[in-house]
Amino acid sequence: MQQQVYHSREIQAWEQRWFAQNNSGLGLMKQVAWQSHLKLIEYFSESPKSVKRIAVWCGTGNNAGDGYFIAAYLAEQGYQVDVYAAERGSSIALQQAFEYSKDKIDHLYPNFNIVDQYDAHIDALFGIGLNRVLDQHWQHIIQCFNAGIDYSGKPFKTQPKPIYPFSVCNAHANTPKNLMKKMATKIEHGAVGIITQPVYSVENATMLLELLKDAKTELGKEQSQTQLILGFFPIVKLRTAQFLAAHVPGIHVPALWMDKLAKAKKISEEEERKVGFELSLNAFVELKKIHPKIHMMSANNFELVADLLKY
Repeated sequence: MQQQVYHSREIQAWEQRWFAQNNSGLGLMKQVAWQSHLKLIEYFSESPKSVKRIAVWCGTGNNAGDGYFIAAYLAEQGYQVDVYAAERGSSIALQQAFEYSKDKIDHLYPNFNIVDQYDAHIDALFGIGLNRVLDQHWQHIIQCFNAGIDYSGKPFKTQPKPIYPFSVCNAHANTPKNLMKKMATKIEHGAVGIITQPVYSVENATMLLELLKDAKTELGKEQSQTQLILGFFPIVKLRTAQFLAAHVPGIHVPALWMDKLAKAKKISEEEERKVGFELSLNAFVELKKIHPKIHMMSANNFELVADLLKY
């Protein structure tokens, strides 16, 4: 089953709505941890390897609070859980999370020198609130985690899967040079792929490919392996086209699409869908010819995507 992926901006918006209803930070922490631990149990049950011993890596802020609660909830389900943690910050909710977990987990270690072999490691170091450049100490800890070794260089029992840094960018801008500069920044920070907002014309796609080339040239990294992945979101309704054009930054829906969908809508919903599908299919086929790296955005309309992929 395909899992929904959310942008940090969406999660921040949910948090704002949560607090706007006078809910507490501790309540949010518990909610996140509870749902996370249920997902983890589901994941562990489907793993080909038995998962019994778990290490949770906790940082200094509220994301660490999520980690403490997750550790406690998993321990209550019978898992053997150890927590490796940095010095806790001043958040009251974080302190409450720690107090809840300390008598439930097996061990709490005040560093990241792993003392045992574990079947799974959970990263609760930083969350979406991270808004600063990490110092060398924290960078080293994260690099160790991603490399499957502890802070002292000992390998994990279970090696983590590789993490590939991808980024996103707009597909359209009134000033293309600004878009090129943003691409350059993403390349400079190590992105192996840049996924664009939906693209609906060969001209738009060609411009983006040229901008990526210019960004690499500006950085002196013409041999960079960073790839562009064109976003594509099928449109089969005039309302969808109007919403994307008016309310979603960085997307250009051609006027021709608007005109054809508007005329079709006056005939019938069936005709509107038929015309939208034809427009989407033709654009998709043409985009594949010039650049076959495409991120298909389904909005859970998997049947529509499956129909497009038949051609």
